[in-house]
Amino acid sequence: MAMPTHPPLQANRMLRLLPEGELTALKTDLHDIMWGQGETVYEIDAPAEHVYFPVGAVSSTIIMMENGTGVETNTTGREGMLGANAALGSDAMTAKVICQVAGPVYCMRLAAFKDHLHRQPVFRDLVSRFNVTLLQVVSQTAACNRLHHINQRLIRWLLMTHDRVFNGSFKLTHEFISLMLGVNRPTVTIAAAALQQAGFIKYHRGLVTILDRKKLEETCCECYSIVKRQFEALLPNGVDVPPEKRVWL
Repeated sequence: MAMPTHPPLQANRMLRLLPEGELTALKTDLHDIMWGQGETVYEIDAPAEHVYFPVGAVSSTIIMMENGTGVETNTTGREGMLGANAALGSDAMTAKVICQVAGPVYCMRLAAFKDHLHRQPVFRDLVSRFNVTLLQVVSQTAACNRLHHINQRLIRWLLMTHDRVFNGSFKLTHEFISLMLGVNRPTVTIAAAALQQAGFIKYHRGLVTILDRKKLEETCCECYSIVKRQFEALLPNGVDVPPEKRVWL
């Protein structure tokens, strides 16, 4: 059922960059839904039936180990899409994807997605560029998880989540953050308390409120700005970015 408060398609960066004719063509196969926090979007090794374009929700891609532990490899929100690997010929998911922050999403059947890839050249190029950027993000996240302090990793994650939601507050539990960062719950509690004591965030009963974004950015490791530049280069955030100023593959 359509949600009256659903953001427009253009709230998604990839869809916003499409020319009007291609967006109109895609619109016939896009349907609005809502994700709930913790909802499973894709299961490991399960065939994908839909692709998704978030316009308010945020998802986490998680690599799971045999002992049940896991760690996040990337976060996806309104800057991109879920299921872009289908453009590379893979319909099965190699990781678990869950909803990190509840919110609105547009979905499309996988068959329709593949059909549009053949028919819409700009859309095909955007999906290719997103896949390239995603590989860079995963690599940067792996390096960050190995080399940087938990406080900096938490700040990077909070900034990336803040970029993808429409306000300064979002619901997150210690358990969820610990899964995202691959650390135990007490470690998250200590790190979050340090950020709250510094006046950077307010964290109460699972609700995070960003109080001083500037200080968060100043304290964060370089990984956040590197990832942000990668998205800006390959997927410009402006509404009217002329083709000659875009970075094409």
